[in-house]
Parts: sequence; structure tokens; C-alpha cells
Amino acid sequence: MTPHATSTDPVKALSESRADSESPHTSDAATTPLDGVPSAHSLTEHFLDRLERIQEDAVAVSRVLPGAVARCVQSGGLGEALTPAVERALLLISRRNPRSLAEALTPSVGAALRRSLWASMFHFFRRVNFWMLQHVSMKGMQWRMEAQRSGKSFDEVVTEHTQDSPVRQVFLIHRETGLVLQEAQSLSTSSPQDWDIISGMLTALQDFIHDSFNLNQDTPLETIKVGDVTVLIEQGPYAAVAGILDGSMRPEYATRFKDACSRIHGEFSKELSTFDGDTAPFDTCAPYLDSCMHNLINPDRLPILPQTMLVLLLPFLLLATWTLPGVVDSVRWKNYVLHLADEPGIIVIDHGRKDGAHFITGLRDPLAANPQDLLVQAGFTPSDVSSHWEPFQGLSSTLALARARRLLDPPDSVVLDMRDNVLTLEGTATRDWIRSARESLQRWIELDKFNMDGLSISNAGAQSQWLRFLKHIEREPGLSVITKGIDTDGRFTIVGLADPLARTPDALLAETGLASDEVVQQWAAYQSPDPRIAEKRARHLLNPPESVNLSVRDGVLHLEGEAPAPWIRLAETLSKSIPGVRSLYVDHLVNTDQRNLKQAIGRIEKNVFQLLAGAPDLRPGQADKLTQLTKDIAQLRRSARRNNIDFLIEIRGHTAPTGATQRDTLMAESLARSFLELLSRRSEDTRLFTRRSLGSTPPDIGGATLDKPDDRLVSFKVLLLD
Repeated sequence: MTPHATSTDPVKALSESRADSESPHTSDAATTPLDGVPSAHSLTEHFLDRLERIQEDAVAVSRVLPGAVARCVQSGGLGEALTPAVERALLLISRRNPRSLAEALTPSVGAALRRSLWASMFHFFRRVNFWMLQHVSMKGMQWRMEAQRSGKSFDEVVTEHTQDSPVRQVFLIHRETGLVLQEAQSLSTSSPQDWDIISGMLTALQDFIHDSFNLNQDTPLETIKVGDVTVLIEQGPYAAVAGILDGSMRPEYATRFKDACSRIHGEFSKELSTFDGDTAPFDTCAPYLDSCMHNLINPDRLPILPQTMLVLLLPFLLLATWTLPGVVDSVRWKNYVLHLADEPGIIVIDHGRKDGAHFITGLRDPLAANPQDLLVQAGFTPSDVSSHWEPFQGLSSTLALARARRLLDPPDSVVLDMRDNVLTLEGTATRDWIRSARESLQRWIELDKFNMDGLSISNAGAQSQWLRFLKHIEREPGLSVITKGIDTDGRFTIVGLADPLARTPDALLAETGLASDEVVQQWAAYQSPDPRIAEKRARHLLNPPESVNLSVRDGVLHLEGEAPAPWIRLAETLSKSIPGVRSLYVDHLVNTDQRNLKQAIGRIEKNVFQLLAGAPDLRPGQADKLTQLTKDIAQLRRSARRNNIDFLIEIRGHTAPTGATQRDTLMAESLARSFLELLSRRSEDTRLFTRRSLGSTPPDIGGATLDKPDDRLVSFKVLLLD
């Protein structure tokens, strides 16, 4: 391939690239055999090279295509060239996938149709109102009289009073150059404006707004209002129709300007797209501009008449009057059918109209409501409706209750009710009726459950005694009723729980005077948590001494008074097994063994014995005191044993001071040993004693001293062991 210079023009580069691809000086010629038949390898390379060149051409075309399209738009002709292709594409889309085309056009077409429909209805309303104003109103009569007086025609008078033309001037302005192509002005305009200057100012103003607010260049400037003057601008692809109006802009003028702009672009599209400064081709578009200045009805001068509203609403009123009876009849019939469908024991199978009359068919329970009565209540007569009902038995609770009343024929003192699909009987009746009703209900196949616990025998005496017996049971602690009622023989039945410590139900029954054969009782033994029964059980179980006051309050067993330690320990253990007792309160209970223990210790520790000097004997006069000491020791042993307490009695020796501490200690030790020997001779258990020498230290007992040289004393201290 021959190299060539690079061109800056994409189109030229594309043409040169294609020329090179078609040049006969290719490398393929070098690979062609002498006999002129290319080899398979050369063909493959040739096709690959061609494919690569096609891809390069596509890239080059994509680079130059936007610029080419832009030049075609500026020079014209692209729209005409693409129109057949676009039309063909739209035709194919509408045939192959009309739904997608409809979805794309629906937003714009739908909005346009709504606006058009609303505008058409509003225009029709104004035309009717205007006609009514001229012909069937007082103001129309005044205008006719004014026409006769002034010599003007009626139409001229109506126009003077209802129409005006606020448009002063209308201009056709070329969008790209800003030049005025054509203009029109009303006859009442005395000083026309120089729109060459104004159109330039509008172009500059629009450019200023677009630049200042970063708006798209295609966004048009529509209206400008200064005081009582409004400038209305309708933008088209190539030109704009602008006009000066007195007062505010009304939608009718915007519609006229839009219509004029569309017609001008439709007729002068080519001239507008190729405009070169010559305005002569646009002289014939003056009628379109004149149409923008025709008189229009002023809404402020055209009041809405009541007659107009009446005329417009009259067809609807006539239609409503004609259809209302049928609608009312249809609503009444629908309510009647719905009422029947909700009625228990009635099933509607079919309904409707036939030969101009209503008909209805279905199933009806003999005990259900009468459809004829409901028909009259709905506003129909039996002759208006053809009814056919087949008998059947409904299973609703309401019908079951009615069927039970018919089957049992209860007396007035018995009330029947259906509660949760259970037939309940309450009140008083004779024993025979109760027995018969129970047998009938047991044989009734449709009824699954019934409850006769609320029935009582009508014998006033027996009934009152039964109620009194139930009240005694309710008040008696330790008795709890589970069920009560009347059996198949008409006897009273009661099932419950009875505590062995409570009063027997037979005793309560005897107090009421009711015969025992009239009541069937079943009582199961249990332990009641009632405080009164719990107190009885505590007394029976604990057997407290007379010195103890026992009571149960709020689940707490209170023990007050005096009791020995073993009984207190027993009470603490057994109270945990008493139903209705949660805890034990003994703060006001005195342990007599502990009290005796303390008293014995106090008496023992108050004793001080005097021994003879040089002999292990007591001084005369202390024999009774020693006897009492042995009694106190025996009491201490009993009280300690009952309280599970171990102890030792410490015998302490005291001697008058001799000046030698060691000698005093030995003498005091000898005194304690001598007294222990004295106790052993009285059969005291020496294992309960211990000795201690305090030397010349006097006892802790008040009044005991070692002032005399021959003082030899013995004191005691009780040691409680853990």
C-alpha cells in the first residue's frame, strides 16, 4: 500500500482510505500464484484485511456523520430525505408492536385530548350562554330596545356590549435574525410601534434570560407584562408571532396566536428555513396575522345565566327522572336479596328479572322468617315477584334454638339460649319435665351439646333448701364445690372437695332440712389452705401446750407464749408441711428451757464458798448453800440437754495475798481441787468441771474480798461450748 499524507478533513480522509482499499497495488498480488489461482492462505489473509478495512471505515463514518447531518440541516433537504424512512419506520412499529407506540404517545396525546375536550365543553357552554343572553334574558331585551332607538342592528349592539379587541399589533419575526417579516395592526391603533427595534430588544432579552438562568436555548419566552400592556409571543421552529394586548392575556388569544403560528409554518416552511433577508414572500401571510385581532367575547361582560345552567342540566334531569325508578327498584331488590341471604334458614339459589318481573328461587327452613313478609317490608307486593322456595332444615344456631323450643315446649319459667353452639337451659321446672327434656335432647341428632346445670326443680321448698345448703357449703371453710346441678331423676347433684377437719356436708344438709335422698353427693378428700382449716390442722398436728397461743393469719403461723425447746423445734419442722402456712413467726414465743438455763447459770455464778485454811473443808454454816448448788447444777444439766447445749463449770480458787505470787497461785489451785473433791463426794460428775487458779485476785461477785490473811474463797463460771 502506498503511503499518503494525513488529511485534516474527515470526509477527505474517508475517501482517501476507501481509495487506498480499492487500489490495485496490494500485497495480495505478491501472494498470487503464477497460474492466477489464489491459494487458501492468501484468500484468508485477503478476507481478514477486508474485514479490518470495513471496521476502520465504520469508525471513520461515525466521526464524520454528526457534522454531515448538521450541514444537511443548515442547507435543508434532510427532513425531506428522511421523511419516507421515518414514515416507514413508524408504520412498521405500529404493525409489529403497537403497544409500545401507544405507550410512547399516551402521555402527550392523552393530555392533549383532555385539554381539547375541556376546551370544547367550555366553548360549547359559552356559546349556549351567549345565545341565552341574547334571546331569553332581560339584558337581551334591553339590547333589542337599544337597537330600535339607535337605528343600529341587533348584532352591532350585542358586539358593543359583549366583545372587544384588545390586540393592537401583531408581528411575524424571524427567530434567527430577529427581523420583522410581516405585521398587522388594529384600526384603533393611532401610533404604531417600530417593531424592528422592539424585535431586537426581545431577542436580546431572551438571550439575557437564557444566559443568566442557564436555560436551554429552546426554552421560549412566552409573555411579558408591563402595567396594563401584555406582550404575547408564540414561538415556532423558524419564526415567532408576537402581539401587543391591552390588559391581561386570555387563553383565547393564546389559542389564536398558536393557530396562526402553526398555519404560517405549514404554508411558509421552506421560505422560513431558507430566509435570506427578503420579506416579499411573506406578504400573503397578513390574513393569518389579522385573524389574531378579531373581536372576542369578553368574559367580564358575559355573566353566567341561571337559564343556561338550567338548559344544560335539563337533559341530565330528564335522564335521571327516567332512570331513577329503575335505579330505586334495583337498589330495593338488591337489598331484599342481601337481607334474605343474611337471614338464617334461607338460601338464595337464583334471582333476577324475567319478562319484566322479578323472580327468586331458593331453600327455606320451615322455622325461618317468611320471605313474603320480608318482601312487603322491602316495598314490593307479592304479585310483583315470582318466588319459589324448597323446604329444608337449616343448621344455624337461631333455627336450632327455635326447633328446640318447638321440641321441648318449655314452661315460662325456663329460658333456652344457644351459647357457643351449646343449648343452655336455665330456670325452674317440674322434675318430670326436666327428666323428659333431658331424654329428648339426648335423642336429638342435630344437637351435639346441651347444658342443664342452670335448671332447678320448681318445688319452692326443696329449691330454697337446696340454695340454703349451697350457701352453707360456700361459707364453710374446707369445702369446695366443683359442679352442681340436677341429674336425670331430678335429684340435686353436687361434686366437690372436703377437708377431713371441716364440717361434714351431711351435717350441713341436716341443718337445711333437705332430705339426704334428694341430694347425690360426691366428696373427695383434700387438705384445704383456708386459714381457719390451717389453724385447726396446726393445733391437731402440733398439740401445743396451754401456755402457747396459736393462730394463722395471711399464711403465717403465729406462736405466742411459753414452750419448752423440744416442742419449739418440733413446731418449726412440722409447720412446713401444713397447707396454707407459708412461714412461722415465733418472736413472741418464750423458750422456757433457755430461760431456765439462764436462771440456773445466774444462780450458780452468784455462789462464793469459804474454805478452812490448811484443810479441804468448808467453813461452818455453808452446807445448805452447797445443797442448793447441787440442785442448780442438776437444773443446768437438764436445761442444757433440752436445748442441745454443752457446758463446763469452771471452779476458781482465790487466796489472801502472802506477798509471793507463785505461792498464791499454788494455794488457789489447791482450793479449787479441794472443792472439786468435795463435789465428787456428792456424786457430781467431775467431767462437767474444770479448775482455774486466780491467785490473790478476788472474785467478780460483789462484796467478796480477800482482806483477811486466812481468807480462802471458791467462785464459779459457767462456760457454754459451741
